[in-house]
Amino acid sequence: MNQDWSLSAQAALDALPAQVFSLAPDLRYIAANAAHTSFIDREFHDIVGKTVDAVIPGGVATGIPDLCRRALVDGRRISGMVHMPDQMARHGTFVLTVTPLQEKNRPISGIICHAVEVGPGGMPTSASLAPVAPSTPSLSKADLLARNDRVDLPDIFTDFPISAIRYILNAIPYGIVVIDKNKRIRFINDVALTLSGYRSDDDLLGRTCHRVLCPTEMDHCPVMDFGISFDRTERKLLTESGIEIPVLKTGLWINLGGEDFLLETFIDLRNTKELAEAYQKSEERYQTFFENTGSGMVIFDENGKILLTNDEMHRITGKDNTFFGEKPSFFSMVAPKDRERLLEEHHRRFVFAQTESRASAETEFRLLSHDESIRNIRATVVVIPGTRISVASLIDITDLRKTEAELMLANQKLVTLSRISRHDISNQLTALLLILEYVQHTLDRPIAIEGEADLLGRAITLVNSTQLELDFAREYERVGIEKPVWVNLNDTVTTVGRDPLFSGISIRSTVPATLAVFCDAMFNRVLHTLFENAMRHGDGLSEISLSFEDRQTVGVLIIRNDGIGIPAENMPPVFAEGYGKHTGLGLFIIQSVLGLTGITIQESSENTEGTSFEISIPKENYRYDE
Repeated sequence: MNQDWSLSAQAALDALPAQVFSLAPDLRYIAANAAHTSFIDREFHDIVGKTVDAVIPGGVATGIPDLCRRALVDGRRISGMVHMPDQMARHGTFVLTVTPLQEKNRPISGIICHAVEVGPGGMPTSASLAPVAPSTPSLSKADLLARNDRVDLPDIFTDFPISAIRYILNAIPYGIVVIDKNKRIRFINDVALTLSGYRSDDDLLGRTCHRVLCPTEMDHCPVMDFGISFDRTERKLLTESGIEIPVLKTGLWINLGGEDFLLETFIDLRNTKELAEAYQKSEERYQTFFENTGSGMVIFDENGKILLTNDEMHRITGKDNTFFGEKPSFFSMVAPKDRERLLEEHHRRFVFAQTESRASAETEFRLLSHDESIRNIRATVVVIPGTRISVASLIDITDLRKTEAELMLANQKLVTLSRISRHDISNQLTALLLILEYVQHTLDRPIAIEGEADLLGRAITLVNSTQLELDFAREYERVGIEKPVWVNLNDTVTTVGRDPLFSGISIRSTVPATLAVFCDAMFNRVLHTLFENAMRHGDGLSEISLSFEDRQTVGVLIIRNDGIGIPAENMPPVFAEGYGKHTGLGLFIIQSVLGLTGITIQESSENTEGTSFEISIPKENYRYDE
């Protein structure tokens, strides 16, 4: 024959209906058949030497490189579901089987990949979807014993490097049988041999294919007798035990050394169906989750091109399938004022993803809806590990922001009204106090009535008490006005301790220097008031100490002083409204300030020698900064 064996091997690969391509250990193309290059719309000379993730659109997101690497690491044939877009950018689902190429006692030289496209029903495309009844033996024991039609025929690959071409055909993960015009089996690969149940190709080579591999009767061959061609059609394969199993078969004529042969390829549909059906169930679960998260979901690539959206995303944006079907940029929907910032965040996530297994971030931005109106969006964006694909979950907070603005405006109105009223009342009280004090000093004796020894003195006391009430209202008005913030606890203690009011006492802290607490912005007033109360009520006070303990569910800030302590009879009302209000804040307001962020306080003194307060901080409200 004197043929170039490599060209003949390529011709054999091109005759196969499924996609077959070979990769080096670094996943660079070595070979590819016509079915593969046609599907991806690339010439072979354009892809040879390039990595598979650089050639196939979608790169690592297709799942192909990962499956190939697993086969190289495991050193065995593995199969899995992958995605592969065609030249029209339509994504197909494939069963990809990857077989390592490894001669005995030698390292793996590469892999052969074989891809069979499957449809939504779990069947390979072009296959019948009719259910296959359970197989039973179609031949009697006498029929099986009567198979004695074998004749000796020359090997069709005599003039080719047999080890190489057989190795390639045996590495392809589906059955391959070559039959001559006399219907004699001239070659069968290992997969077909195993599938048919025979121990060796010696049991088949030279035998008539009818009633051996094909259940049809002699002279009833669809191809040779009736001239019918078939491509990826569901047929039956007859096994050595007489069982018929469903296969997806293709029959093509090829020429080797001037002689025509029928090359039949077939795939065992039983395993393919099971794998595809399991994949379909997984896809259905994923789709259910994707559509019912309660938030708008969008998947987009590194350039921002939208790949997939759910119904909630359509509702939020007011845009339909026609818009999203054109694969617009995700960032085209972002308001111009926020677009540059979101693009910067997008690029930073990919840098972060190089070192972290999950690169995600929360952000807020304004989105342009279908009528160009602005929607306020809170989004969580994550980069899928090992890919350049991002998944974003969007929540429309427009109504929330509107409500917040309305509440803020209402609060501002109430604060303004309160401030004006308090200012006017305070001015009037000041004037009244001056008059009362003037009258008291001009009289030569106190005014007594109905048991009141000094009526003017009583009136002055009431005016002063009313002024303290106004001071209390002014402080309480500030509670919750500002957003909670993270504060360094030790820095706050140091700042409060610098007040000259506390110059005569020692304030000692063993709180970790890096401890930060998420609390209301008035937290410094909380500490100030606790220190001030200790001075006012703790006769003989010389020291205030602060410590921190990590407990099972909370962190506890403990504040102790060495004064005389709070009398037992006064313990219950210390946090009641009005108790200690002459301080200008009071323990009641302390409790209110801390409660805004879920922090609680309780008095924990065990005796009257000193006072101890415990401030319990939820785990999520404190951290240790570096």
